[in-house]
Amino acid sequence: MKVLKLMDSRLFVAIDIETVRLTEHFDDLPESYQDAWAYKNKQDGEIPNQDELADLWTRTSSLYAEFSKICAISLSFLDESGTKLFCKGMASTDENALLTDAFHFLNRISMGNPKYRLIGHASKYFDFPFMCKRYIINRMEIPKILDDTDKKPWESLNQCTNTLWKMGGTGPGSSLQALCVALDVPVSKTDMVGDEVGREYFAGNITGIRDYCNQDAVATFNVLRRYKAEGVFQFEEVIYINDDEPQEVEETKPMPPMEILFRTKELTDDVKAQIKERIFSKKVTKKDWSMLELMVRDCYIENEMFKADVKKVAEAKTLEVAEFFNELKKEYNAKK
Repeated sequence: MKVLKLMDSRLFVAIDIETVRLTEHFDDLPESYQDAWAYKNKQDGEIPNQDELADLWTRTSSLYAEFSKICAISLSFLDESGTKLFCKGMASTDENALLTDAFHFLNRISMGNPKYRLIGHASKYFDFPFMCKRYIINRMEIPKILDDTDKKPWESLNQCTNTLWKMGGTGPGSSLQALCVALDVPVSKTDMVGDEVGREYFAGNITGIRDYCNQDAVATFNVLRRYKAEGVFQFEEVIYINDDEPQEVEETKPMPPMEILFRTKELTDDVKAQIKERIFSKKVTKKDWSMLELMVRDCYIENEMFKADVKKVAEAKTLEVAEFFNELKKEYNAKK
């Protein structure tokens, strides 16, 4: 926990999701999905009978991204002063629209500061991979802050309160409710529990699911605060930003592209587009081009002790920047 205490709580975004099976009843599934579900539940070469498959569908299908969808996403985070806790609640029967809203919100957060990190309870096992899979299934791009598959395990910024609670040990860890009770953290006040989400969804109670998800995201953020020996927030102190209740919230000012490049060491298409926009908005001399290319290269190459890019990587980055600027010059001169 020593390292955790050194991390600024304002850079954590607690996340919780709720999932629901694709159809209320197993018999409503297309035949291809029924076959896939039967194959998934085959044991010792035997496929369960239709009644058993239907029962398993109702009880367990929401755990698998191939057979269920996300119906609610909640995000809790501090304001710039660190004194106010916001909770953004999103819920919908239209998963594509829900994932689109979450994509834009998460990308806006990470663009505001690339050091932001997600934290959830049992999130490395469930929430993070489930969301990534559903983005892929919906043929959508995964939010940058969520997709850390290009990082080594020790480089990943995103955290899991359950993994942290294990303290390096093995075993199942703890439920969020048990942790809240043990750490004197406010527990969800809604009448709903996780295995009732499906029933409530098909009963049309999407608002109730959103509120339940909101309180779990707040509880997760409070657990993090306890880990860091910081004060917690009561549910009534939180500022909720729900889909159907638009409120003004202090926006994080986006970082300039050069600062993003310096911090992330990633020359993404978005960073390139921002650099191009800024360059093309001004008159650029021959001397300016050389200076700008040098600045981008120096921001891109990692020179920090013990993390410095090896010669081969530095040379590859230098070449990438040179090719990028050659294209920029051609386009810039063509517009003159």
